[in-house]
Amino acid sequence: MPGTGRVYVIGVDSTKASVDRLKKTLANFVNPGDHVHIAAVIPDPATETTTAVGVAGSLGSGYTEPESGADKLKRRVKEVEDNFNSLYAPVLKETGVHYEVAVLLTPSKTKAIGEVLVSYAEKVHASAIVMGKSDRSALQELFIGSVAKVILKSATMPVIIIN
Repeated sequence: MPGTGRVYVIGVDSTKASVDRLKKTLANFVNPGDHVHIAAVIPDPATETTTAVGVAGSLGSGYTEPESGADKLKRRVKEVEDNFNSLYAPVLKETGVHYEVAVLLTPSKTKAIGEVLVSYAEKVHASAIVMGKSDRSALQELFIGSVAKVILKSATMPVIIIN
């Protein structure tokens, strides 16, 4: 692994807020010699419980086959790669920080996302996990939960919440 400093796992998505959090992290925490893992968590099509149905073609061309699990996974990984190349790569290259990109699969939503990020952070011996704060209301948090809350409860390393 390049660098001899700290290792950060930074959970990202495709939002501007996520890019802003990366910039804040790089400006305030990451030093020369540190290593950054950009981690995007996506649903695993093999564990999704939605029913696959075909749809009529948009130009009246008839029935379109449902997307297979493998095709859906390829499409989602390509979306993450495109987001990384357009949103995150320019920021990281500008700073010259050592980084890796990880696309992690999760079998479900909130709880599993947090568990997958913590597991990955443990695997790479992260010094800290960097997360963004959810923009949900207190009532939504009560019923839906929060990835950050799951990470705070289960992480064995420091967790940095960037607003």
